[in-house]
Amino acid sequence: MHAQMAVAADSSATPIERLMLALDAHLAFIEQYPAGYRELLSGAMSHPEVRAIMENERSALLEMVLSGLPPEAPRSPTITLAVKGWQSFVEGAELAWLADGGIDRAHLTELCSRALYGAILAAIEVDKKT
Repeated sequence: MHAQMAVAADSSATPIERLMLALDAHLAFIEQYPAGYRELLSGAMSHPEVRAIMENERSALLEMVLSGLPPEAPRSPTITLAVKGWQSFVEGAELAWLADGGIDRAHLTELCSRALYGAILAAIEVDKKT
């Protein structure tokens, strides 16, 4: 997974374009290996080494997203929590997509990127109230 995200991160694209490239590359990868991905997110996570690899991948994605935020976007625990929650949303959406499809990969990529946008906007609004 991280290799696909690295390809997107190295491009000269804007942060949102890099995110879309990374999401699409990730989805293309899991589309090729659906059974393995399902297993990875279910039972395999109980293995300490696999869990460490997944946490490393999640941390890399978190850093990619946070580093792509515009300078005027606040950096706060609320924003970090929102992005981590978005990661869980993406994993759940991926599993549902693998199970029953319903939309194509491009639509899922857009859904996930828009969900991130919504999560970040919500976190900014919550932070304004504190």
